[in-house]
Amino acid sequence: MNTEITFITSGSIAEGLDLPGSDLDQMFLINGVEIVDENIADVRCFCTTLVMEITSRLPGFVKLRLVHVGEVESQSIFNILNCIKPTDGGLYLSTKLFISNIAGVNFSSHQVTVHGPCISQSIEAVDFAYGLRIRCWPNVARRWIYRHRQQWPCSVVMNEIIQSGCLVVAVGPKHVEENDFLWRLSFSISEKKLLHSFNYTQLLCYGLLKLTLKRFINKIHIVKDLLCSYFIKTSLFWLSEELSIEIFRISNLLICFNLCLDKLMIWVRECYCPNYFIPEHNMFLGKVNYTNNKPLLQVLQAIKNIGIENVKEIFLQEDRFTSMYPRLPDTYYLKLDILFYKLAKITAPKHEYNCYLTLNLIESLLKFETSAYIIGICENFKATVNQYLIQWLPLPIPYMSSHKEMYHSNKSRHKYLKNGLMCDAVSGWILYASFYYNEKQYNESLKIADYILSRCIPGLLRLHRVAYPTNEIMKYSQELSHKSEILISDRMRLFTIYSVRFLRYSPLIPDELKLEVDMADIYVPPLVMCNCLRFLCYHHLGDDHKKQQALEDLRITILKRNVLPMNQLSDSLTILGVCYKLNGNKEAAIQCYDEAFRCEGRLCTSTRKRKLQIL
Repeated sequence: MNTEITFITSGSIAEGLDLPGSDLDQMFLINGVEIVDENIADVRCFCTTLVMEITSRLPGFVKLRLVHVGEVESQSIFNILNCIKPTDGGLYLSTKLFISNIAGVNFSSHQVTVHGPCISQSIEAVDFAYGLRIRCWPNVARRWIYRHRQQWPCSVVMNEIIQSGCLVVAVGPKHVEENDFLWRLSFSISEKKLLHSFNYTQLLCYGLLKLTLKRFINKIHIVKDLLCSYFIKTSLFWLSEELSIEIFRISNLLICFNLCLDKLMIWVRECYCPNYFIPEHNMFLGKVNYTNNKPLLQVLQAIKNIGIENVKEIFLQEDRFTSMYPRLPDTYYLKLDILFYKLAKITAPKHEYNCYLTLNLIESLLKFETSAYIIGICENFKATVNQYLIQWLPLPIPYMSSHKEMYHSNKSRHKYLKNGLMCDAVSGWILYASFYYNEKQYNESLKIADYILSRCIPGLLRLHRVAYPTNEIMKYSQELSHKSEILISDRMRLFTIYSVRFLRYSPLIPDELKLEVDMADIYVPPLVMCNCLRFLCYHHLGDDHKKQQALEDLRITILKRNVLPMNQLSDSLTILGVCYKLNGNKEAAIQCYDEAFRCEGRLCTSTRKRKLQIL
């Protein structure tokens, strides 16, 4: 992603629970837009500013009225002004236009499904939610700060939550037909902080409730989908606030479980589920009502009547996810590895200075950390930051730099490139090969490219996937049985693979591909980038035979689409088109660009310009 967007995660996995059916939701927040309360007059001139209008009739939802157009708007890929509709009361941000514009910028519109604030693709079982951030704590939720509570949450967590503000997402209330201008307040960041502050018993209780929903309640057709995990989470939030934290001990687990059921039953009986931050917002509206609440009450009561021993059976059922793992002593670490591979994503620092700060923080953690697992994770994060840092450093200008300056500059670059090799099996090596290519050391670049090809073997786990097939996990577990004693950072270097990320304006990307990072960061599959570099090197070396072979290898790699992440196919086809154009085959290049336009998922930002260059 680029600097106009902030990426955050939510869902059960991000909250800390990896249960059967757990999801990992991805949310992207549009930057450069300021949302303020009605009583705040201060407007930052460089930001597009929207005023948040609250209606007492619909607590939990707001209208967003445009009051100022920011200076940076014309430079943005996504223009928020395209989502504004005029009304008699002013200019308001439309949820429908927001979602359709997002789909047009980031996806091929005929291949996506919109449900609520989310956009999903047929190619991936992932929901992409887009929203806006409110940096101040909204007045409508101010009572949450001051209301009476026991010990939870503590003041430190509360201060963090207040400082983080909240979000708005593009979905209106289900029970209101004309809701194009109504945006839902979302406290997903705050809720994640609250869940991370849970003690062990609170977390177990949450897991037990979620499993009860999945394995009991949602198996009964008449009440299926009336309750959701969010309602369950809300009941535990309220209970944790109302009770002494001393109640939440492991010996009281099933007591806490029953207390949550009692609270849910009260809400279902009254058809009123109060939002944790805005109690006036009844989250049951459009879901649970007096026509369907009685069967749900009977089901909840039946669960209570089943008894403690039968409730325990929920944990004893061997689920599909657990059965993937072989019965080995290191199964615990295997599960941890797979969970980390799903989540192991570090936001790219937005400046060279931030890279140094992050590295210093990691080094400070390493001084006091004793867990080998955490040490390995820190080492992996350090390698990732080094990959970003090398791309923030400006290239030295030979005729303006002394030999000594050039020497120290190159020494630093080699240091960061070597440190970046620990991320996974190949991404750091691709950056190294690209570095040598830009230095016109084509033979060195080719040597590394050959090594990369030797490392891209079947069986490597691709990082950041939502789910991993059983056969891939079994293969990984077999490899792990021989090398379980090494740090996770070394396991990632040996057994995982991921696309190389070139930051916007990256000096490491070949000059021939500068246009591809002119608007945003780009992720390139390793085999695609490797064969592209081979083609470019042979092109400059004048070896026509090997150049044609590298081009054919690149074409075949992209033809085997099952080995490429679908969201990177459009970029890959555009890169192939660039190579065809360099090879003098403009017709083939245009075909690649046309196909890149038709790809599912994210579309390459430079394809249109590439085609216009030829035409």
